[in-house]
Amino acid sequence: MLSCPYAANRYCIGKRVLDVGCGDGRFVKYLRDNGCQADGIEILDEFRIKARNEYGVGLYTDFNNLPAKVYDHVIFISSLQYMKNPGSYIIEAKNRLTGGGMLYLEIPNDDALIYKFIRLFRSEYLPEYQINIFTRQGIKKILADIGFKNIRIEISGVSSGGKPKKFKSAYRAVIFIGRLLRMGHLMMVKAGL
Repeated sequence: MLSCPYAANRYCIGKRVLDVGCGDGRFVKYLRDNGCQADGIEILDEFRIKARNEYGVGLYTDFNNLPAKVYDHVIFISSLQYMKNPGSYIIEAKNRLTGGGMLYLEIPNDDALIYKFIRLFRSEYLPEYQINIFTRQGIKKILADIGFKNIRIEISGVSSGGKPKKFKSAYRAVIFIGRLLRMGHLMMVKAGL
């Protein structure tokens, strides 16, 4: 959906985009360089400093620091799982969207085959800093309760991070089978108002 440059070019040219939890601002810069009016929110000082120093991008610390703007798209790319009370962030995002605005999420899929496989060996399968994980039904309910419509969810493979040092062959096999069974690690969610 929106996490790759192709999709960003397809959906965002000439649009106003807010990237929430944007890390070092690299994607915000990419969007700006490709015809978008993009802003980013990042709570971590080290990432905001890197965004300014390496990419020339100023980022906001939270929704309260944003000017009174509305956006055509609000995106959370692999960030919502790290936020306490993700529903409140989604409500804030909804309040910043235009009438026909779209919300895009890239979030972990708790129904992924890889998580089921890992749970066979240990009960704690998430890193301590990742505080949320979502099921397809759970995120649909959250978004519908907040007022989003036309919720579309696609299941994707696995993110680039977090590859194990042991059992690489088993890991790759589970990822491959998970993709075939549509039980991949990531959910790409698109929802409108």
